[in-house]
Amino acid sequence: MRLWRSMPNSIATSRIGVALALAAVASSAAAQAPSAPDLSPNGANGVAAARPATSVQPAWPVDSGARVRLTLPGKLPALLGAGRSSRPSLTGEVVALGADTLFLRVHPAAGPAAVPRSAIEAIAVSRGVSRGRSALLGALVGAAEGTILGYAMYNADIRGPYTRSLGGSMTYWGFTGAASGAIFAAMLPGERWRRLPLTR
Repeated sequence: MRLWRSMPNSIATSRIGVALALAAVASSAAAQAPSAPDLSPNGANGVAAARPATSVQPAWPVDSGARVRLTLPGKLPALLGAGRSSRPSLTGEVVALGADTLFLRVHPAAGPAAVPRSAIEAIAVSRGVSRGRSALLGALVGAAEGTILGYAMYNADIRGPYTRSLGGSMTYWGFTGAASGAIFAAMLPGERWRRLPLTR
């Protein structure tokens, strides 16, 4: 029940985080954009201005169509009682790759966002979700919480047919917590990520 009640707050937090991350990308790109060179026929001294040599950009470690998570510079403030600030990030599908810009679609109904290479601190590619792994982790967490709950309920003299002893109460609620945690975690599996090297 606590999980279902917290889902609206999680969705709102995700939307706020994406908006702040996009603002951070725009601010970083504006701050790091070089000034345009003088390409007029006559420079300041009456001499034709030379065009700067074009540098070769390194290849991107991902391909178009990949689902990636980009870590951006700066920090996001704590949102909705999160307790601590976090690094801004963008998660979505790569729709195109430029020489120094990655175009990311963060939502199927939204257009691609242009993210400069200079604004990306780290990049990770999705390895998909694993319901089995998520269920196992959920069972472990649920068992630990259930065991603590069983201990507290026994000391509060809240007992039933299977919880007349301390060991029975902790075992019963431990198994109950493990089963509940495994079910919920399998229904909402976590996404796994693999960090990739990003050459500047």
